[in-house]
Amino acid sequence: MVVRSCSHLTPSWFAPCVAARSPLKEHMYAEELVYPDFMLSLPYFVDDDQKRLWLDGIKGLDRATYERNEWGEYMTYKSKHGQNYVSGWGGAWSIMGSRYSGH
Repeated sequence: MVVRSCSHLTPSWFAPCVAARSPLKEHMYAEELVYPDFMLSLPYFVDDDQKRLWLDGIKGLDRATYERNEWGEYMTYKSKHGQNYVSGWGGAWSIMGSRYSGH
């Protein structure tokens, strides 16, 4: 989902609302990208030691969580957002920045 405008129902930290409060708002375009939750299966490992090393490496990862269920083992990604900011004057536009987060 792409949010391109700020209304009274839009969270204040979404990109269009941040841009609306900016002194450059007349020369700025901003959008909030909201990604649906998704799951990815774990990669195939050469052996159990490699799998253990990989799983140890993802402990404490804030953007994804490990899940095991009757269908297999997965990494679950929830509530991911991205922000794009573009500014322009006189017909020349440039990307001010992009931000990705896992709210």
